[in-house]
Amino acid sequence: GLLKERLDNAITGQITFNNDGDRLNPIYYFKNRQPMGIVPVGYFGNKEAMVPALDISDNITWPGNINTKPKGLNIVTHLEVVTLEAKPFVHTRLRSEGGPCGTDEDKFELPCNHVNMSTNVTTEYCCWGYCMEMLREISQMVNFTYDVHISHDKTFGSFEKGYLQKDEVVKDELGC
Repeated sequence: GLLKERLDNAITGQITFNNDGDRLNPIYYFKNRQPMGIVPVGYFGNKEAMVPALDISDNITWPGNINTKPKGLNIVTHLEVVTLEAKPFVHTRLRSEGGPCGTDEDKFELPCNHVNMSTNVTTEYCCWGYCMEMLREISQMVNFTYDVHISHDKTFGSFEKGYLQKDEVVKDELGC
């Protein structure tokens, strides 16, 4: 059925699926709210083989309703990134079941360990997918390094108005 279908001239380009039902070569558009409405300012994906995967235009309205990029400090920063398996955005596999991360030339794969907080046992995983590729591209543009780990309890955190119920990133930074 659908897995064998292929649309060559859809709005976002070619549409095809892999055997898992995930779309191949999707394109995600970045949009910016401006006084005249919402304006596309870039995309992540591969429209054509010769075009870079990430493209952001200079046509962005910045806070304060200004059109020029604010001057900032170029400070190299190292971030701890928390993730979960959420296909097709983040895929995971046990390192013991496929060898070291990054050996498959067809995908960008990186280590993302999980620590069981009850036993303090670390399980080694590899992560890949759209979010990992975007993280790599953005880190190069913004100039930061990172390590990725899987959420300790393998759930997303939540925030209720005025009360931090659970947020691992903040919890990790505060040493809680």
